[in-house]
Amino acid sequence: MKNKTNMKYNMNRFFLHFLHFLHFLHSLQRTMHFYGLFDNDYLIAFVRYFSQFNKIKMTTGTIKNKSINYILYQQSDAGWQNINWKTCEKVVAEQQEKIAIATKNKNMKEVYRLQWFLLKGWESQALAIRRVVTNKGGNTAGIDKVVWNTTKQYWEALIELHNILEKPNCYIASPLKRVYIPKVGTTELRPLGIPTMIDRSIQVVYAMALDPVVETHSDLHSYGFRKGRSPHDAISYLRHLLDKQVSLRWVLDANIRKCFDKISHDYLLKNTPICHKNVLKQWLKCGIMEEMNWFNTESGTPQGGIISPILCNIALNGLKEILDLKLRKGKQNSRNFVLKVTLVRFADDMIILGKSKEVLLTV
Repeated sequence: MKNKTNMKYNMNRFFLHFLHFLHFLHSLQRTMHFYGLFDNDYLIAFVRYFSQFNKIKMTTGTIKNKSINYILYQQSDAGWQNINWKTCEKVVAEQQEKIAIATKNKNMKEVYRLQWFLLKGWESQALAIRRVVTNKGGNTAGIDKVVWNTTKQYWEALIELHNILEKPNCYIASPLKRVYIPKVGTTELRPLGIPTMIDRSIQVVYAMALDPVVETHSDLHSYGFRKGRSPHDAISYLRHLLDKQVSLRWVLDANIRKCFDKISHDYLLKNTPICHKNVLKQWLKCGIMEEMNWFNTESGTPQGGIISPILCNIALNGLKEILDLKLRKGKQNSRNFVLKVTLVRFADDMIILGKSKEVLLTV
């Protein structure tokens, strides 16, 4: 009997010291995630019992597979404020670099594996929540009328996002909320599709995984919706081309009308290098709610979705190659002929420079 009492005392002492150690780590301004092989409810309840000694909250969920659970410890008066954002950004940047290298090596199996690894990381998920709540539309709700305003809600959203991304095949996107905003310089209204806050967060995480692949394959002189590029870069390049004694003097200004609304879903599902096609299909086919009426979406990607600019670039990348192929047709000295045309694109707006009017009419 005495041995049992001593054993219980030592066990209590062990877990108490263990939880003090967790408290110390948490005080280093980091959100600590601990993953263990707790494959039944008894062990989780056991740890929950001892966690009360250090006033630490514990949330349980499933990760990796059904037999492995994670335990996320959070200090009651900390949480979101103690996340080390520099560490999160560094981890995500390193993972994106690996994805870009695998893309250049044309190893798509490795690309999808690295994308899945990035999606499951709490660093990318925390950054996704932060981006959603800090951008201009952070106070705009979707059809569920949910807006995150407090750090407690941010933390609860992070846990919800983590649980969803653990089972992406079970994810169901909510319909978009239709709103209209005035077009600049016209009296027309531009339709926007506003996803819910949690759907926006999921789109941000997948955008982090998708962006390195798209950037690797993007057109050289495409400047819209890309990191480190702006309209000023496009203007500078055009001036570089035109500010010469011998240059392409004929200019064709082109725009794809209702580009976002006309993109083929089948093309995007076939050509988008994303590890979970079913998630992409949910975004494309979720439909739109307008005045309590649901409308199906047969084509296009909604303006207002965070992932939409990347999908637009996927659809439009390769226009220069198509232009070159068309101009090469029937030309013996095709290389010299191609140099007579240059295409500069910013999203669905493009400038095509040609040596003569006839060449531009051919385009």
